[in-house]
Amino acid sequence: MPVLPIVAPKRMWNQYEMNQTIMAITNKNKNTNQGPLDIKYKMTEEDRQMYEEALAYDREMELRSEQARLQDPTYAEQVTEYATDPMLVEEYEDEIFEHLRKAELETLADPDYVSNHTDISWKMRGVLVDWVIEIHYIFQLLPETLFLAVNIIDRFLSKRVVALSKLQLVGIAALLIATKFEEVSSPRLKDFIWMTDRSLKEEELIKAERFVVQVLDFKLCYANPLNFLRRVSKTHYEVHSRMLSKYFMEISCVDHRFIAIPPSKVAAAALWLSQRILTNGTWTEEISRLAGYKASDIRPVVQLMLDYVAQPVVHDAFFRKWASKKLMKASVFVRKWVKQYYKVTK
Repeated sequence: MPVLPIVAPKRMWNQYEMNQTIMAITNKNKNTNQGPLDIKYKMTEEDRQMYEEALAYDREMELRSEQARLQDPTYAEQVTEYATDPMLVEEYEDEIFEHLRKAELETLADPDYVSNHTDISWKMRGVLVDWVIEIHYIFQLLPETLFLAVNIIDRFLSKRVVALSKLQLVGIAALLIATKFEEVSSPRLKDFIWMTDRSLKEEELIKAERFVVQVLDFKLCYANPLNFLRRVSKTHYEVHSRMLSKYFMEISCVDHRFIAIPPSKVAAAALWLSQRILTNGTWTEEISRLAGYKASDIRPVVQLMLDYVAQPVVHDAFFRKWASKKLMKASVFVRKWVKQYYKVTK
């Protein structure tokens, strides 16, 4: 039985490509009534097409995320401004994020849990997360789902010693749990089984799901970094900075050195770094207040992000995902920028 199949089954990729074609046609039809895009600089036709795809994808993910929070598939579509949505209780924003800042420390995993395992290393953990990212991308799940799934994996492995042969089961069970928690509609159980190339049985996956949530004491509420990014970036929404920030935040999933870093600090560092790379905006007092960090507080985290992209590509699925046009080829762009402008310090 394969321990960690890195490449998803071909039939799942075929289904994914068909869904992408349908989605592209749908988005094109929707965008015809939206008027011209607000672009402040000239673009080639290829760049414009990539921009439109990325903007449509980002809007779709944000709409789906809001629908999931409201548990109403139609209400979010009727609301044009974030502040006019009474279900998002903006008047309690400060209290909510103050609670999240306290709660995020309670859901951090042990940053040295691998030392308790005999069969698992940080490299194997990276391979597992890279595989989970590929499945998550094929299923077109919300970004929140990925961050929660990785958090579940790390917290579970912090509390239980797992044999290498069961590592794949932990990863797929964590993604299944996160999907049920974050998504309005979850893929079928059969789809998760297929992603393991049918090396698991449904009974095994259901039993593993039950065991994982019991070990975590059913504590699945996680202070997702995307919540903090949305709050900080609402002062100036710009799709390039937003997309690049999401790329840097996702680095915290594949690199184990981020396990001990609170999600709010990861989000702040991602936005700060994207601003610097794109020379788009500054770290104002208002942004610092919303993020809860000064620039000097997040520089060590920024250093870790730059160190990761300065190294050769290790996580292929993660790199390929962020090299796609609808994600603005962020991984390619950042690595070119780092190679040209960033000097690695030893």
